[in-house]
Amino acid sequence: MALPLADGGGPYSNIAYSSLPTSQVLSGSGTPGTGGTTIVGYAWTLVDKPTGSGASLSSGTAQNPTLNGIDLPGTYIYKLVVTDDAGGVSVSATIDAPDEAFAYVCALTEHADLEIPGNSERNWKDKLTGWAAKIDELTASFEPATTTTQGSVQLSESPVSASAPVAVTQDRVYMTLRKTGKIAATTMSGNPAQSVLQFPIPETLNAVQWSYLFADGGTTTRTSYTLDLYHQSEAEFVANTFNVGDKLSTFTVAAPGADGRPIVGASSTFDRAMVARDALSVVVSAADADAADQGSDLTITIVCKRKW
Repeated sequence: MALPLADGGGPYSNIAYSSLPTSQVLSGSGTPGTGGTTIVGYAWTLVDKPTGSGASLSSGTAQNPTLNGIDLPGTYIYKLVVTDDAGGVSVSATIDAPDEAFAYVCALTEHADLEIPGNSERNWKDKLTGWAAKIDELTASFEPATTTTQGSVQLSESPVSASAPVAVTQDRVYMTLRKTGKIAATTMSGNPAQSVLQFPIPETLNAVQWSYLFADGGTTTRTSYTLDLYHQSEAEFVANTFNVGDKLSTFTVAAPGADGRPIVGASSTFDRAMVARDALSVVVSAADADAADQGSDLTITIVCKRKW
């Protein structure tokens, strides 16, 4: 005799940290067992939620209750048991219930889509396939050239006629430059600082945005770093000089913690034209860097566009 099957719904969208506190409607359903024709009863049970959370269901017996007060990052787990009109009840023992009977609602942390584990789990969960994917996400607003919205149509100076102008399409391609480096284990004072990531520019293009990923903090006692993005001409690059007027953007970045959670961020957009043999240089400075900083990895991604 087949028992009814409960379905807790989902997958539910991961909730961004910036959205907390918030709520989530659960979508319960079920399949009747032997002799049954319809589901007549729903019973939701809390299995797990982040320690200290005040979240609760609007109803334990509604088909589609609302999980209110989602206030902390982590996983909120509820189990659904259904009853059909023949009196059949789905599996109620948590250890024996099928995966479909559970509803998982994930609230992400402020640390770039890491999910805090539930009370019964051990490890943090990376909701992305590697941290490089986070950088790609930060620049996702830039659409590839194959997307028609990235083209601009201009009238030529001498149209054939007013009703049939000659159109010139100007395409734009967005690309990324990415480098990873270690923080220098020397005092970062003066200008330039000791740690520099440099990107030689191979062709005429425009820099429009940059992002950072700071990870693998060790025993460093630094509280923050300054990341400055400079545009250098070929002569400035050779002479290793950095002019204030060529500073495109600045980040003040907290030191990565010993737990290894990366820190990420992206700038607002800008538009700096460059030519071949120019360089983009990221200068990393801190008041008192020392050997402990060698445990810190910095990944810089610069978004560029090219027109033709």
